[in-house]
Amino acid sequence: MVKKFIKQNKENILNYVFQFGGILINIFFIKILINSLDKERFGIWQTMLTFVSYVALVNFGVGNGLRNYITKLTANNQTEVIGLALGKTVLKLIPIIVTSLLVMPVIIYNLNFDFFFKDIKLDQKEIKYSLIIYSFFFIINIVLSLVNSLSYGLQKSYLSTGSNFFNLATCFTIVLILNNLFQLNLIHIALIFGLSQSIVYIIYYFYLSRKFNIDIKFKGSLDLTEINKLSINFFVIELLYIVFSSLDNILISKFLGAQETADYSVVSKIFFVIIALFTTLLIKFWNNVTYAFEIKNHNWIHKELKKLVLISFGVFLFCLLITLFRDTILNLWIGKGVIKTSAATFLLFSVFTFLTCINSILMFLHNGLGRFKYQLISYSIMILIYLGYFFCFKIGSYEDLVLLKVILLIIGIFVNSLIFRDVSFRVAKS
Repeated sequence: MVKKFIKQNKENILNYVFQFGGILINIFFIKILINSLDKERFGIWQTMLTFVSYVALVNFGVGNGLRNYITKLTANNQTEVIGLALGKTVLKLIPIIVTSLLVMPVIIYNLNFDFFFKDIKLDQKEIKYSLIIYSFFFIINIVLSLVNSLSYGLQKSYLSTGSNFFNLATCFTIVLILNNLFQLNLIHIALIFGLSQSIVYIIYYFYLSRKFNIDIKFKGSLDLTEINKLSINFFVIELLYIVFSSLDNILISKFLGAQETADYSVVSKIFFVIIALFTTLLIKFWNNVTYAFEIKNHNWIHKELKKLVLISFGVFLFCLLITLFRDTILNLWIGKGVIKTSAATFLLFSVFTFLTCINSILMFLHNGLGRFKYQLISYSIMILIYLGYFFCFKIGSYEDLVLLKVILLIIGIFVNSLIFRDVSFRVAKS
């Protein structure tokens, strides 16, 4: 019975093993980074990650477009086309990547970081050089990360979560060793994170290529119309998502300072760990929706939606439990008195986490179906209200932003749920 269960749920089990392993590393990693960099540098690093997330937009959504396309090829037993689809996508990205690598350092070097950080004490050259280094590797990794589209499309998502785990483990090990040899700064951290990711992606690709006998092909005829159409929609969604999710760190750094950014990052990390675990369930859901819709198995989609919503309520109860033991968790994790927060903050994050889970279910459903209208509408509304609040009111604390995000998520869920007016997943009677 146990062997049968493991065999049937191998991918989900491995996803959770790698995801949970990554979470454990992250728990220790954050404390090490705060201690080795200091609290201000850590807060700046978190904001830098936000800046770099915008660089991901130079892929114009082709990664997710390729992911859905490969899933459809797999569903229709056309796996011989996968290598050519991968090669044509790489060729499409190369001019964009080269241009980005030339323009990006000039833009970053001319930025005035006093505008982004309140009362900054750190030398701006350290911030600029580290941001240039990490952005360089990040742009290179946009091409290399297409290997994730390949594994998702082949219904082997555990290979992607596995590569993320090994990358994180590698970074953790290197930082741990070097931290005992000399004082680390942001430039060292940027180099470690960027180079490690590139090496892991390269190894990951060669493993996939050998295991599934898929070689990248650059020559051949292939109509990219479907990939391009999907990519454009995914690009707009990614743009809106990054804007909506990244404004917090930028606004907190500018108006409250890097120290407050560090506090926010630590508290939010607890709940984003829970969101990450929940999202692990959705890794297969996205591609399975594409697959199930392609073969007209609507019953499976209907049942899976009900199960995921029920799990979301369990997530909320778990968040409430964490709220009760918040001081103990923070003291054991970061150290006594390093991070100060209240029960109200944790309750806000609990509601935020629950609503994020519900909204994520709807968004992954949209992505699997390749339908983006309601996501575009919901994100546009949320961003407009968010920016309107920013221009009309002064930020008193980061709790204000969390409360605003809760309200906006309620609006987003309502709009995204309108997908059920267009597509029905009722269980067939026959």
